Amino acid sequence: MKTAALPVVPPMTTSVAKIMLACLGVYWVCLLTVSTGHGGGADTAIQLMLGLGCAVLLAIAHYHGLGLCDAVRVLNVHRAPATLWHAWLRTWLATMTRYWAAISTGAAVQLAMPASTTFWLAGPALLSLLLCGAVLRAMAQAGMAPRLLRHGVKLLGTGLLLYVLLAHGPGPALAWFAALPAALLLALALAWPALAWAIWRRHGGKLPAGGSLAAAPAPPRQNPISAFMRRYTVLQWQRQAADDNTPAVLGPLQKLAMLMNGEILFYVVLLQLLTVHWNSAASPLRAIGLFFVCMMTTGKLAVRDLHWRGLLLPGGLQRKRIGTHILLSTLTFQAAAMLLVAAVYLAARIAMGTAPAEAFASVLKVTILPLELVFATSAAVLVRALPPLALTALVAVAIAAGAAVLYGRPALPGWTIGPWYVLFLAAATAACIYLANRRWTPEKLLRNMQP
Repeated sequence: MKTAALPVVPPMTTSVAKIMLACLGVYWVCLLTVSTGHGGGADTAIQLMLGLGCAVLLAIAHYHGLGLCDAVRVLNVHRAPATLWHAWLRTWLATMTRYWAAISTGAAVQLAMPASTTFWLAGPALLSLLLCGAVLRAMAQAGMAPRLLRHGVKLLGTGLLLYVLLAHGPGPALAWFAALPAALLLALALAWPALAWAIWRRHGGKLPAGGSLAAAPAPPRQNPISAFMRRYTVLQWQRQAADDNTPAVLGPLQKLAMLMNGEILFYVVLLQLLTVHWNSAASPLRAIGLFFVCMMTTGKLAVRDLHWRGLLLPGGLQRKRIGTHILLSTLTFQAAAMLLVAAVYLAARIAMGTAPAEAFASVLKVTILPLELVFATSAAVLVRALPPLALTALVAVAIAAGAAVLYGRPALPGWTIGPWYVLFLAAATAACIYLANRRWTPEKLLRNMQP
């Protein structure tokens, strides 16, 4: 009778790994339509696919490494037969090898296409080296290798990554790696099969002691993202919060998506289309864009450590600074979105051959965006505290002013993005926070919470 395979990681981890691999496969299939010819764009896309494959393999190896640590700890504190560890380790090594073989084969095929200028063995060799480093670090964490190896691999990987990004860039580094002798690249490509065979020969017959890990079961590992998101409450509109059909609890991923989607739209689409460089003109359309961002942010305000007991404890949520607390809590997610967009933009520019210094300079040219976002968020905090009649009047005035700007085009004084513009944003932000602190009360705050 056929039995089910031993689970080496939680089912959710397996599902996410398969989804990541499937997305990489879709990208691989799409590349086939352009990689049969010659062109610099296709070559860059193939190199980007290799980078994505490295990232996917490292993520899979990291979470499967956590499963290895759990297996060593759990099986050591129980009277488990050696055959159970034998079967588990075989399944674990086979799973890691399948992921490595699938990604390496896809990378080798794409690198062998006419559009690629990189030697095809460079992909499997690079993926094999990364997987070996991740597995050695996981073995050191599980007590199957010297503990010093764990920190050594981490420091070496961080140093190489910083050197590649800041000194040469991914493109020249990959070209140098691909120019190594073919025999050396073949040996590096076979490094993971050799390491897997060595692990099987050394630890397949007997369960490793695990050192202090075997003394007692470790406390359950908590997802840091879930723990972080549990400290934040998304403020609901009063009518929605009073609805019995509103779900009692939002999941961490739902909170994260709800709080960050508008800010990414703000940075990537809306205000990037307008002039944002220093000393450039600030058109009236920019004010309309800021108003839309403000109204969009009103439905995604967050409060950290919000509980009715915190309003009663001395030193808890200060009643005269509730608006400031809401602003700082919401800016936490907006700063994360800003850093995410900046990192993706820098990675794309550097991957396309732009010098790192030039890419950083292009990001510094738009430093006005975070200040405008702080102003729009402070205005959103104030808008949420306004009574319905005042909110309706504000929206009506904004719509009328926007229509006058778009169709009437009245003569307005020229504004430029410079020191005076920054001073205006700072003064307007301070005024909004001052009024919001006067308007927000604990009773109003609790009425906007989830039931």
